[in-house]
Amino acid sequence: MRVREFETDGVFVVEVDDALNERDAAVATAIEGALDGARVVVMDCAGLAEISSAGVGNILRLKTRMGLKGATLRLAALSPLVEGVLRKARADQVVEIFDTVNTAAARRVRAGL
Repeated sequence: MRVREFETDGVFVVEVDDALNERDAAVATAIEGALDGARVVVMDCAGLAEISSAGVGNILRLKTRMGLKGATLRLAALSPLVEGVLRKARADQVVEIFDTVNTAAARRVRAGL
């Protein structure tokens, strides 16, 4: 698992690749660090090849913690496999999913967040 983080147009983006599972504290650490100033965090999943049920649980816990701090988590650029796992777990009813990082970031502007 590799994580790369950066800010673009006021939106904090965390790129993840390979797999997301119970061992991947790096993603949580990067996103938690963004909460110091970011109101919108987009997890760019273009490089994410697989996700376990523990990885889904990590995303849902992050979404909850971010919500408590007035921030929001969005997922972008999911592979069909990863999106299927999230939909099967009904995580898509809790976390917004976007086709691209740009789409997720643009929504921020329209919503006034």
